Amino acid sequence: MKKENLYKLFYAAAGLAVLGFALRLGADLLKYDASCSAPFYVFALARAPEFLLPAALLFFAARFTKKKYGK
Repeated sequence: MKKENLYKLFYAAAGLAVLGFALRLGADLLKYDASCSAPFYVFALARAPEFLLPAALLFFAARFTKKKYGK
C-alpha cells in the first residue's frame, strides 16, 4: 500500500471502531434490565474506552498521515 493512501485505512478503521461501539452498546441495551442498580449510561461510559479511544487515536493518526504524505 502506498503511503499516500494509508490515511484512508486509518479512517476506515476508526469508522469501524465507532460502528463496533454502536453495535456493542445496542447489544448491551438488549440485555439491560431496568431493575439493575446502575443506569444505562454507566454501561456506555464503560464501553467508550474500549472502542472510542482507539477510534480517536486512529482518527488523529489519519489526519497526521494525510498531512505528511497526502496530496
